[in-house]
Amino acid sequence: MHKRIKLIPLLALSSACVFGQIANADASWPELFKEAAIPKADVTPLSVSYVTEITQIGDGDWGKLTYKTKSHPQTGITIDVETYPNKGDKEEIVSELSSDEDADIWCDDYQDIVGGPVELESETDAYAIYSFAANAETAEDKQEKKILSKTKVTVIVDKQLKEVTSFNYVLTEPVKPMMIAKINTFDLEGRCTSHDNGRPIVTQISTKVSGKAMGQSFDQDSLQIFTNFSIEAPQ
Repeated sequence: MHKRIKLIPLLALSSACVFGQIANADASWPELFKEAAIPKADVTPLSVSYVTEITQIGDGDWGKLTYKTKSHPQTGITIDVETYPNKGDKEEIVSELSSDEDADIWCDDYQDIVGGPVELESETDAYAIYSFAANAETAEDKQEKKILSKTKVTVIVDKQLKEVTSFNYVLTEPVKPMMIAKINTFDLEGRCTSHDNGRPIVTQISTKVSGKAMGQSFDQDSLQIFTNFSIEAPQ
């Protein structure tokens, strides 16, 4: 979904593993997972707008980044930054957002994300928890592929709604995506909610990442909150 390597390190992983392109489901998938992982509603392109707010937990000096995204099937995507963080070049931030934003807010398309058998970890009367290895073949480069090859994905499915209510991506062991960097931990958690159009949408993504780059240790927590959704047929 949101690829902001320079704005929030490694958050690009969320774009590679949370949302994929339409594909055929594997016949071996559990039936409930299959129903939740494939869009049930009409996937005809829609006009979408929403507001994103990003903060870095534990770094009050960073401030926050707030912007509105508008996406139209014919006219494309526009970004309107409302609040800039205290750190970072404004022109670079706008450039990054304009080139990387894809307005993919849906929580119901995991078909190209699954890189191994889908296992039922546990269940209650209301929810089922499934896990699988991330699909490293969806990576955009060698560095990202190294990360995805060591990433486990867990999703929670509401049995009544047959929708994903949350997802989690965890690095199973430290990895060196490049010679000058090592990632010790990576934990991405997203929350979803139902929408009137029949498809669940993401409302929050929290990311925790730690490691070492160019001899400097880093430990960063970030939070993305998505609000003010407008989803309708294009005019």
